[in-house]
Amino acid sequence: MPWEDAESLHKQLHAAFGCGRPPALRKFVDEISDFLRPTGLKVRKVFCDGSRSSTAFLILHSEAEEELPVSLSALRTLQRVSKKFSLTQLHIFQAAASYLLRTRQPLTLLQWIRLCQAKGGCAPSLLQSLLELQFLRVENAEGDPTQLRLVLGPWCYA
Repeated sequence: MPWEDAESLHKQLHAAFGCGRPPALRKFVDEISDFLRPTGLKVRKVFCDGSRSSTAFLILHSEAEEELPVSLSALRTLQRVSKKFSLTQLHIFQAAASYLLRTRQPLTLLQWIRLCQAKGGCAPSLLQSLLELQFLRVENAEGDPTQLRLVLGPWCYA
């Protein structure tokens, strides 16, 4: 959107809600960022393409889209440097990581076992290896300490 159009839209929205004099567009962009953050979207960049000095663009992107390729490339690197995982085991972990990033919901142990069975892997040994390498970690469900769930570990984001 051209910068002038963005400013015009900003002023129109501000006037429509009867908020008085509108703040600077930079502050407006910062406020948008604050509202977008809980949705997993964020303002990635504000830039000018050089066509006109008055034209600027906002680029939005999803954090999940950003995290997924990084995690999957880490898995491919892990596959190259480690003989510990078979291709089947990597496919299982890729499916689990994709699910966790896409849904932002933890996996239950039952879901993990079903995923491993569907892909033809051994759930306990793979889980143990992934926990040791901190690609997955276990957390307790809120309100029920006996219900364990799997979430991505710190090395998925490294």
